[in-house]
Amino acid sequence: MKTLQWTIVEVNQEIECSIDDSGIYTDIHWTADNRIRVDVMTSQNEPVITFASDNPDALRKSLIKWLVDTEIYISTEHASYIGAEIFRCNELKYEYTQA
Repeated sequence: MKTLQWTIVEVNQEIECSIDDSGIYTDIHWTADNRIRVDVMTSQNEPVITFASDNPDALRKSLIKWLVDTEIYISTEHASYIGAEIFRCNELKYEYTQA
C-alpha cells in the first residue's frame, strides 16, 4: 500500500458520475407492508433477484454480498449509490427506480 498523508478535501462541485458496465440496475420499492424491496434487473429489464427487508442496513449488505458472490462487479460509486438510495427509500417511504 502506498504511503498516505492525511488532508482535507474541500468538495464544492458535483463530479460527473462514471457509468460501469455491470449490466444491472435496481428498482427500489417501499412496500405496503412497510418494507423495502430491491429488484435487481438486467439492462434488458429482466428480473434477476429480489431482496426485501425492514432493515435497510441488512438489505444493503445482503445485496452487495450477493453481487460479489455472483461475480457481478459494480463500481464502488454504483454500490455506494445503491446503498444511499436504499436508505433514502427507508426515510421517504416511496417507490422509485435507481438505475
